[in-house]
Amino acid sequence: MESALRTLEEIGRILASLDDFWDHWGFAPWSMGPFAGVSRRQRFVKDGFLGPIAEYCAVDYILWASGSGEDREILWKGVKPIPEVMTQRFVFLVENPWEARRIRSFALGFRGYVEFHAYRPLPDGGTGCGRVKDLTGLVDMGIWLSVTGHAAKNGGSEAGREEISVRP
Repeated sequence: MESALRTLEEIGRILASLDDFWDHWGFAPWSMGPFAGVSRRQRFVKDGFLGPIAEYCAVDYILWASGSGEDREILWKGVKPIPEVMTQRFVFLVENPWEARRIRSFALGFRGYVEFHAYRPLPDGGTGCGRVKDLTGLVDMGIWLSVTGHAAKNGGSEAGREEISVRP
């Protein structure tokens, strides 16, 4: 990233313009009220010796339009369990992130969980909760992709770098 990225509004505009990037990682545009970003649903299957023994889904949200603290509190209270979804993770891009995740279970966890995380992208690495590096890493990579015009597809390894063209 470069020092020209100063505000979350700029970062939000950059991330919102990366349709191909988000599509590559399985995300689609998502918005509700003051919140806007991307979301994806992933299916996980646990295999055993005789075949699949468990199956569940997780839904991830990366929100660059994160609303106010009051808006997030209303969302927190309004999130409901989704059939077949074990975890709903929300990552809010905010100016002053909180360090700990916020987690709530539905029916003692039998109907799933919701987690709220906060993150602030910065040129030398972001700040906030480190438990969702799979998602915050995508935020950082998306910004880097936009700024430089290319991204590492193989976990940052120099040997695995490929250039990806991005539409303007």
